Amino acid sequence: MNPSADITKREIAVRDLLYQTLKHWRGILLFALIAGALCFALKMRQAPDTASSENASAEAYEAALEAYRTDKSSYETLIGRTDGLLVEKRAYLAGSLLTKIDPSRVAKATASVVFRIPEDNRGISAAQLADLYAIFCTNGADWSALSEELGTEPHYLAELISTVPAISSPAKAGDASAYGISPMHETLTVTVVHPEEETAKRILDELLLQLEEEAAGRQDLLGSHELIVASKSSGIFADDLLGTRISELLQELYQLSTNEERLNAQFAKLKKPSAGSGISASTRIKGALKYGLAGAAGGALFAVLLLMAALSLGGKLLSASEISRLFGLNVLAVIPDRKPKKSPADRLIARLDTEKKNGAAKEVRYRYAAERILGADKDVSSLLLFGDVPADELSACADDLRAALLAAAEKKAPVPEILIADSVSSSPEAVKALRLSDGAVLVCKIGVSSCQETADDLAAAKEQGQALLGIITL
Repeated sequence: MNPSADITKREIAVRDLLYQTLKHWRGILLFALIAGALCFALKMRQAPDTASSENASAEAYEAALEAYRTDKSSYETLIGRTDGLLVEKRAYLAGSLLTKIDPSRVAKATASVVFRIPEDNRGISAAQLADLYAIFCTNGADWSALSEELGTEPHYLAELISTVPAISSPAKAGDASAYGISPMHETLTVTVVHPEEETAKRILDELLLQLEEEAAGRQDLLGSHELIVASKSSGIFADDLLGTRISELLQELYQLSTNEERLNAQFAKLKKPSAGSGISASTRIKGALKYGLAGAAGGALFAVLLLMAALSLGGKLLSASEISRLFGLNVLAVIPDRKPKKSPADRLIARLDTEKKNGAAKEVRYRYAAERILGADKDVSSLLLFGDVPADELSACADDLRAALLAAAEKKAPVPEILIADSVSSSPEAVKALRLSDGAVLVCKIGVSSCQETADDLAAAKEQGQALLGIITL
């Protein structure tokens, strides 16, 4: 460990700097488009070249006329498609049970399901079972019989179901605290909403019945396990989260209506070019487009240079290798992003990442760190995690590392108690925790943790005589 490293002389690898810059390609693209649009508008405001207009060929008019025909056909296609989507959306909302629920008076039926796994079945965990059966609740249940009984469509019943852990989408996942539920990953919590409480209970009972049948049918595949309904409850509640879900459905209808109006307005403004004006306008547009493309290219280059300068001078750590090189610490694990972007452009840019941050699952990286900590020469009964990272992310890191240590030890040896602390350079409680712990691990977040704050933390650790086991990079 080298806490006295001169951070003013830090060396940033060009590839790391380029990778961190290009990760913001969406902002760079937006800046380039704005620059190109401004250059295009500026060129269009200039007076047309009279000589060029007079010498323009008849092909320019034909090109303008062909462009008009293409635009006209495109608008007619888009308007017809939008009209069809509007009809489908209105028909769907007319039959949706979700939109008929008053968020201030929601009938809810909730059940908590736990899993009992025999000792001889170590092939799956309760958390994995919770995820698998949550998928079944949201996507696999058969509502055909109950939909006939209630006089509705199966998909209208399916949208009344939400689970914790949530599977459907982040927007419809449901916040566990909104239902007064402790978000335990080993427990599957199923919630049914409906305008009527008795119907909500009926739907929940049907779902639990199918869930038990599904569990019985998966014994051969998943091994012996038992599904237990720990608790059931129902009642009338106010639910802001449900109001948000309903608003999203209505927002889609509003966006389609707005898009239809915009397309009709643009279609009404579309004019067929005349022979004289078409030649002049075509020539001006071609020149302005070239000017706009040049402006976009220049804007993209300027945005890249500006981002590189900001990252270089911002004083934030940009890679795990830089932290290791600057402070002389071992890298225990490089944890992947919580929600890595997976578009083709993001996957292409990720090839520049020398550390392959998102190249492995989070559990694998934490298991690797746990194995190294348990294999350390020093006997560690309490382990302190500290660093210049947000408190919630530090707490999540501690939870994940604790789970990895338990898995790595396999109940054959005691695992260190995991403690967390704020930046030890400014917190007396953190300094005390550092002094009393048997070992410490520095946690850093790329692009967030400050070089100066990290150096101060390491200096404080050295003053307390605490040897660091290594770093975990988020």
